[in-house]
Amino acid sequence: MGRLGWLILESTDDAPSDLGTVDVRLAIGLVAWAGAFGTGKVPNELTEDLTRKAHGFGHKRLLSGAFGAYEIRDMLDVVARREPEVARGIAVRALTARVSGWRAALASRLPMPVLTELASRLWSSTSLDADLRDWRTLNERPEKPTVLVFLRNVAGTLGALAGVTLIGIAITRSFGTLIDWWAWGPVEIASLVVGCTLLAVICFVVALLMPADHDLLWVPAVFLLMSGVGVVGAGAPVAFATVAGWLGVVSTAVLSAALVAAIVVLVRWTSHRERALRNPYRALLDRVPTARNHQTVIGRQATGGSARVRPTVRTGG
Repeated sequence: MGRLGWLILESTDDAPSDLGTVDVRLAIGLVAWAGAFGTGKVPNELTEDLTRKAHGFGHKRLLSGAFGAYEIRDMLDVVARREPEVARGIAVRALTARVSGWRAALASRLPMPVLTELASRLWSSTSLDADLRDWRTLNERPEKPTVLVFLRNVAGTLGALAGVTLIGIAITRSFGTLIDWWAWGPVEIASLVVGCTLLAVICFVVALLMPADHDLLWVPAVFLLMSGVGVVGAGAPVAFATVAGWLGVVSTAVLSAALVAAIVVLVRWTSHRERALRNPYRALLDRVPTARNHQTVIGRQATGGSARVRPTVRTGG
């Protein structure tokens, strides 16, 4: 299969007109990879045609705003159940805007469920979220990282609470410095923290009172962001010095570093595990269960069949 794919990939000839049925595993490997698609856009007229057809067959739109990949797929599936050739034509037209040549010919011969899944993923996205790692781990069935998600949420909640607490401490002590009640550090830093806090409150109130479609809504939003950065930047040393006075400098530094490290590690680890669950190649092939009824010849792990698994052989392709 690897050699066959390499020969097709290196071929300069056009795809034959009588291509017939293609092996979905080979076609997906040659067509559905991130660098194979151009930046063309699906015409609005095609989206309107699909919407009109799907609604005519009873599809009820659940989302508002732009169409997402899941809704596009649902609409294509609705049309495919009643008029499969029409649905195939719409999906092929959508892919033709992004891929050309023999890849377009292979894509047009994909089984209908796979074709609709691929078209929906590329309908409004600039590229397919897939890489070589996804192909190599196609046959793996990772479990949902329930424990990791729980730990990530706990760490994130603790981090958010710590951040809010530190900001509150910085604002309180800066105000105390100005009124000579709980003084620390230069008055200029305390003035900056209190000033940015007042500006943030004013901008928030103004943005809340302005209509959502107002042309100048960006002005209070920008000043709110700038004031927030000012509060965090100027208030950080105030909050650190205050907490260090309670717990000690070393303990404060160690606890801060441990919490930040835990959040970063858990977020990255959980994202990696969740990404494995969203393997786009697995989602594409799972739309055709018959693709897994016999010995799978791609990926790390062979599934199905009873023959001994052969070692990987590099063919140059």
